[in-house]
Amino acid sequence: MASDGDRTTNFSRTFKYLFATQFLSRGIPFIFNSWIVRHLTEKDYAVTVFIPNSS
Repeated sequence: MASDGDRTTNFSRTFKYLFATQFLSRGIPFIFNSWIVRHLTEKDYAVTVFIPNSS
């Protein structure tokens, strides 16, 4: 049977692992998207408007 010390160690290790995976899975896309947004220009935001001929 596991002692209280083993449970504390396993919980601590599991918590650190889960925290790290959450941090990386949320942080990497955030940094990548921030880099993309910073490098967009006005031309990238341009929207082509189609106005049909009303004749």
